[in-house]
Amino acid sequence: MAKKENKYKGYDITTQAVHTGTDYDQETGAVRRPLHMANSFKLPDDLSQVNYSSTDLLMYARNGNPNQHWLEEKIAALHEADDAIVLGSGVAALHALFWTLLESGDRVVYPNVSYMAVYRMFHELFNRKFNKI
Repeated sequence: MAKKENKYKGYDITTQAVHTGTDYDQETGAVRRPLHMANSFKLPDDLSQVNYSSTDLLMYARNGNPNQHWLEEKIAALHEADDAIVLGSGVAALHALFWTLLESGDRVVYPNVSYMAVYRMFHELFNRKFNKI
């Protein structure tokens, strides 16, 4: 989804927290955006130009949904950031952070007692990417 301008920039943080991301629903005209429970969305008839990794086209909840995009808009505004990202779990956040920033040869120090998914992320997924961690 395209980044929206924060109309409330410069206002007190409490005003921003209440009003940012509460635009009218463009489809229905509702004064508050609805909660979307869908996990999949209508795809274009011509799929040849679809980027399945993009978050610009709503297609499946794993790529994003309106609720997530509105929350990202609000978080970015409250932190005076250009953008924000909301992920489904702490492990997803760790994966995104480490997969983006780590390079071959980097070292990661983490406790020997940790969540099993974190252990597997380092010892299985990252071993395949970096050959050794």
